[in-house]
Amino acid sequence: MPPGALRMMRRGLRFDPLCLTADILHCAVAGYYRIAVEDRRWRKDRWSLIRDAHMPVPDAGSLAGRLVKEIFPTGAGTLTVDTEAESQKRLRLARTVDAGSNKALLEGTFYASNGGHIVKAVLGYIAIVVVAMVSTAADSGQPFAVAILGLGILPLVGYIFLIGAPTAAGRQLLDEIDGLVLYLSVAEA
Repeated sequence: MPPGALRMMRRGLRFDPLCLTADILHCAVAGYYRIAVEDRRWRKDRWSLIRDAHMPVPDAGSLAGRLVKEIFPTGAGTLTVDTEAESQKRLRLARTVDAGSNKALLEGTFYASNGGHIVKAVLGYIAIVVVAMVSTAADSGQPFAVAILGLGILPLVGYIFLIGAPTAAGRQLLDEIDGLVLYLSVAEA
């Protein structure tokens, strides 16, 4: 499993730049390209990803294959990680591929969004809205009821975005990740 996916799993299926960094380093360790650092003394170091023609080619269907294709569209070359438009474009594409691939790998098997429960909550909220509107139609309290129901949508929206949970296999994976984190924290101490 790619390290970026492990980080996403630990963060509740949320992707961040460190997920991409972990997967880029993972590909470099696998030998698909190398990383060079130019020490510029008083300024920030300049990092480059370098792929030579003799380096191994990852499987095109794998995450590594898709990342290498986005970072090195011609198959070989150098990508200097800086603010240049071409560099940023290639890294943005790599980020999109990495996030999508890791999410596809985790969703369903290791992480469930519990969509059925969300549909039930939305239908329940709609029923409450209808009952409130019917009961206050002849009354002058309708604007107040509309305001309260409008505020009631906020927890529903939060529920939709926060309800995901790991599956049994995902919980086991999280336990293994936490065990590794604990081991590394003890080993570094």
